[in-house]
Amino acid sequence: MPDILIRKVEQGVYDVLKAKAQASKEGALEPWLKEQLAILAQGPVIKERYTIRISGIGQIRRFSDQLTSTTYKSVSQDEAGILARAENMVRRNEPNDREDALDLLRSHFDDVYEV
Repeated sequence: MPDILIRKVEQGVYDVLKAKAQASKEGALEPWLKEQLAILAQGPVIKERYTIRISGIGQIRRFSDQLTSTTYKSVSQDEAGILARAENMVRRNEPNDREDALDLLRSHFDDVYEV
């Protein structure tokens, strides 16, 4: 198994982690941290930076913790509603929101892809 080494952890952070570990069923820092890493690894990967392009229409871009830009050519009112729903998913960025936004857009527009 590979090793993970983390250096220069602030004392306050270390103290809180150690207290949590001691209060857990494991009772010690190393096994508790292993369990926490396993839990983290089982969760979904939530991308914070991506762009969804809709060919001939525009794009929805997310950077870090926010929706940074949307660019569209003229669209119908129905298409604008679909794009707004997708934007809200990208803005919220909960588990599966990116995939749901892509699915929504692909069901209404041709040639939708992520870059």
